[in-house]
Amino acid sequence: FFCYSIARVSVVVRVRPRADQIQLGTYLSTLDADGSSALPPIHTSASAPDPIRVEGDRVSINKLIFSYGPVVTGSSQQRCLAVLQPPTLNDRGCSQNSTIIAYGQTGSGKTFTMFGPPASLTMHNVENSHPSCPSMWGVLPTTLFDILVNRNKEFTSVSLSAIEVYGNSAYDLLNGRAPLQVSSSGKSRGTFVGKGTTCIVGHRGSAPSYGGVHPPSCRCGPCYKAKEAEKVKLKRARESGSFKNGRQSIAAMRRASSSKGDSNPEEEFNTVGEKLMKLTKVEDIVEIASTIEATRVAKAHALNDRSSRSHCLVKVHLSKRSGSSMISNQLLFVDLAGSERIHKSGATGNAVKEATSINGSLTVLGRVIQSLRKDSGHVPYRDSTLTMLLRSSFTGGAKISVCLCVASGAEHADKSECTLRFGSRMATLRNDAVQQQSISTAGRGEELKHLLRSAKVDLKDFEQRGFAERFGEQAAPSEIESYKENCRRLRVAKDQVLKRKKQQLEMKSQGSGGIEEEIAALEMNVVNVRDVILRQRSIKGFVIAPKQLYLNKLKEIDEIKRQLQLVE
Repeated sequence: FFCYSIARVSVVVRVRPRADQIQLGTYLSTLDADGSSALPPIHTSASAPDPIRVEGDRVSINKLIFSYGPVVTGSSQQRCLAVLQPPTLNDRGCSQNSTIIAYGQTGSGKTFTMFGPPASLTMHNVENSHPSCPSMWGVLPTTLFDILVNRNKEFTSVSLSAIEVYGNSAYDLLNGRAPLQVSSSGKSRGTFVGKGTTCIVGHRGSAPSYGGVHPPSCRCGPCYKAKEAEKVKLKRARESGSFKNGRQSIAAMRRASSSKGDSNPEEEFNTVGEKLMKLTKVEDIVEIASTIEATRVAKAHALNDRSSRSHCLVKVHLSKRSGSSMISNQLLFVDLAGSERIHKSGATGNAVKEATSINGSLTVLGRVIQSLRKDSGHVPYRDSTLTMLLRSSFTGGAKISVCLCVASGAEHADKSECTLRFGSRMATLRNDAVQQQSISTAGRGEELKHLLRSAKVDLKDFEQRGFAERFGEQAAPSEIESYKENCRRLRVAKDQVLKRKKQQLEMKSQGSGGIEEEIAALEMNVVNVRDVILRQRSIKGFVIAPKQLYLNKLKEIDEIKRQLQLVE
């Protein structure tokens, strides 16, 4: 069962101070009560006046005034959390999904807001602040702390996965940055044209249409007519309208038509088979957050000592069980990589490609927002992996909150203005947030276990038929043993790098350090071993690549395991 609540996207502004304002005390609203600030100031010139002015909930820059939500200044994470904390269960026992997005230029404090300052997510800080939550933790770990400590009896299961979007590809941050496939559902099921056996283009003669649904590749006459009828229906809905803004929500109309069975469901995109980790205690938060910080790609440049070179999406799955029924919802925390001007950041080499990819994905996000504002018939979600993964949130999957992080200083005024303009567009969106009521899970676990057993049988059959990766007939036994040993060395080397990076975070939180050279040597060892493996694999006939059918079955098994973990 579902219910919908129409609401505007919530927008919050967070201003990062300049270095001279911290030192001279001329920007007192950015300081904490004791006059200090843990939010590192942005690197800027002290001679030029600050173009950003904050008056209550109003922000002015370059003679423009923006007023669409609370304005947070200073390093207090509690003040930011108070306006960004996601909703969980309301008084009616209804579960609402929530998405929180941190947006802004590079070095403006997005990762600080979402996770906290570097080396803050450590057991040292947890022990020092016990039994309270560390004050400098960001929105994500603080929310998890509240769920596990203060509301531990309310939820029966808390699980988390972390996805990195780097160079328009998705990776699993909790599984050694293993590549992830982004799959679609909904439109891939085809077009509804009516029940019965009809001619489907691409098949010989007649073929069953599976309850009147033709495959998406079909180009027959009934499919064309059905798609044209859908376009006419959407156009009439926009022109007639039933909401106050004079336009009907396309997403709501499509949901209504889908429930009648005369149209295919809304297309959605999800990663397949990412690792899902359960959280039961505060130590789990530290372990997962430090893994994300140590694994995510980050580099230094002129504007930021640790610039995230990828987008990070953390999904938190909450469930509350009552007998055979379960209420579940998802909290999505999105730490976007910052937009940057290459001539200002001083990026060179591969960093230029990274910046181009980041700016490109953020541009696509802007086009998506613009299309949603205009209720356009086509929204370019497919133009970027980031927007594909955010589609379910924008099409009624969640209540959306956006934190706009802006940097003080005249040289950052143009990017700060662009960020605030983006906030103005976001603030005009109306989102049909889904509130999911309790659903019955009786028999779901056994059904998934049956599917898992069946999939494993198929996988074993594929292996016997030679579909899995294997060594060629001409490969010498000594070469095979050498290859296997190098693969083992690579796994050990990666584990050593991750372990030492986590130790480095703990040491920094205690004011010590000095293992940067050791980590650099370990990372170089990983590169060297990986190069040896690639050279071995390049030998013709040494390794036979697996069939795509086998790889798809592996992903199917991983996805069934993930779903089974959510319902158990």
